[in-house]
Amino acid sequence: MSKFKVGDRVKAVKSDLLYEIHVGKEGVVYQIDADGDTHVRFSCGDSDSGYASDFELLHPAENAGALKESLQNLHKQFLTAGDSIPAFALKEVISEHFGVAWQEPQEGRWVEKENAA
Repeated sequence: MSKFKVGDRVKAVKSDLLYEIHVGKEGVVYQIDADGDTHVRFSCGDSDSGYASDFELLHPAENAGALKESLQNLHKQFLTAGDSIPAFALKEVISEHFGVAWQEPQEGRWVEKENAA
């Protein structure tokens, strides 16, 4: 049984299995094999896999969804109030942390970065 679940945010630590370029980067667990191999997609778009011990937990998956929704709602409130500076800062945090992009102005919604183009 793995110490992670799909959707957990993790940070890569020094390991013989991981590519050196990924050490210290944050990502999201997207697959866990039966043998315990943990697959992570990093915010830069790269992915890598290793043992559970090659990663440290940053944010559990069950909390990430609620946090993401709460931050997105707060972003919309800032936009509605015309507070552009906090809205911009929050947009950057949400985009980097959750891998989504804000489509504006006509769309006005969040989409996964792969679908944002």
